[in-house]
Amino acid sequence: MPQHNHTAGKGKIRAALRAAIPQRVSSRAVLWAMEVMRRGSRVPKGVIERNHEKNLQALADSSIFDPPGLIENQACWERVQFGCGKHHNMKYSGCEIIATCNALMTLGQKGSTALMADLISCYERDGSLRRGEFGVSAGAVRDFFLENGYEVCMIIGNDWEAIEALGRKRDVLIAIAYNDQWDIMAGVHTVCVTREKNGRYAVHNAYCWNGARYVARDGGRGGYETLRQAIGAIHEGAAPIAVMGIGDCAQSLEICSHFPLL
Repeated sequence: MPQHNHTAGKGKIRAALRAAIPQRVSSRAVLWAMEVMRRGSRVPKGVIERNHEKNLQALADSSIFDPPGLIENQACWERVQFGCGKHHNMKYSGCEIIATCNALMTLGQKGSTALMADLISCYERDGSLRRGEFGVSAGAVRDFFLENGYEVCMIIGNDWEAIEALGRKRDVLIAIAYNDQWDIMAGVHTVCVTREKNGRYAVHNAYCWNGARYVARDGGRGGYETLRQAIGAIHEGAAPIAVMGIGDCAQSLEICSHFPLL
């Protein structure tokens, strides 16, 4: 067999393997696997306490965290500790925690260094995957909001009709998505999506650099018209694993029973 044919064949096999999970494994199975890893992952109490102390100092730097503005700059969070995996920092695997904080601030919670440091500790106690190396379980994010008195409606998979219906009912959403639905090695990213006053959607912490700083990704047109456009803008080839609509308990959402939790 000619060498170039052999090499091309290997390339096709690698591409097929990388696409196997996002294309052939159901989103519900992926979330279930996250929960299995969550149950077997615990960050030691001493590490949680040390990280909390270090994080209060690191987060005092306004170039990292500057509330009340939402967090867009995860790329700058290397000094902020999370877990005790190989990388153990928020730059590498803190997107779910940043999405949680952005959602809370959008819903009226006052942002502060103490709030963020406490959120990190909360997910270190319950929710981290591989002690933080793979971020936080989607189920842990859902549980955090439920346990703190918010209503959560989760849509699993890429049922766009249901996702768009949820977006019309909720101004604050959290999307867990493959960065590339054809390549699992591109990883998973979790973002907070907000519906702006003009009815369009903005994606927060989506690595959008405007030449001077990181900003919300809005398509340059004041926001995206649909959630499909917004989630697709996370990364080329992005596809949802799950989307959560977050609301205050006073905001009844009739369709919650139609879109069950895990």
